Amino acid sequence: MKARDILSALLLLLVCAGTCAVSSCSKNDAEENEPAEYKSDGSSNGHMYVDLALPSGTLWATCNVGANRPEEYGSYFAWGETKPKDKYSLETYVFFGGYKSNGRLVLLKYCTDSGYGSVDGKNELEPEDDAATANWGKKWQTPSKEQLEELIDENNITTEWTTLNGVNGLKIISRRNGKSVFLPAAGINESGSTSLYVEYKMGYYMSRMSKKNTEMYVLFADDTPKVDYDTWRWEGHSVRPVRKQ
Repeated sequence: MKARDILSALLLLLVCAGTCAVSSCSKNDAEENEPAEYKSDGSSNGHMYVDLALPSGTLWATCNVGANRPEEYGSYFAWGETKPKDKYSLETYVFFGGYKSNGRLVLLKYCTDSGYGSVDGKNELEPEDDAATANWGKKWQTPSKEQLEELIDENNITTEWTTLNGVNGLKIISRRNGKSVFLPAAGINESGSTSLYVEYKMGYYMSRMSKKNTEMYVLFADDTPKVDYDTWRWEGHSVRPVRKQ
């Protein structure tokens, strides 16, 4: 190899090494710039989690699916769908099977009432229909109703309506170790809406459990958080994954 070729190869290696170092440093800087109480305890499949020392041992992700930082909204998902989309409506819902002669809608899956189609008795998302699992890997899943309730149980945590890097949201602080997660007030992508509903005021965090044939349990994250079920499955919700033990 000519001396000039050797020099060119060495320069190329140095450029690549510098680029990789910058990329790695930038990724780490994203967390370094977060307040200490939001620091992660580890990662699974490249996604950070926090141990809030909850009784169940559940580990909570530091950000939403589709986000890179705690305050970013991330993507929105209909219940049982694994990809975001432009329009969230009954007509675009993956499990919508049309209407019966009496006008009642038909569900193609997760049906527990014969009034809505063929009963399959399923009321918990299977891995292939779980946005957390499908996007982050098998160690992650959308939280259950019980995990959402545990997250806001005053015996385990305290909550504070606050801002993080200029974004409104709910800060959840462990009573046991002082560590925190931040749930941005990302609102909800309602059926037929051209803008997010109650953005800046509330977050709608999906559970993997359904309550009724057309609804699912949701954590309403605002200054008085609660777990309830009065949102439609086909509307766009945030997903904050939990890590399986």
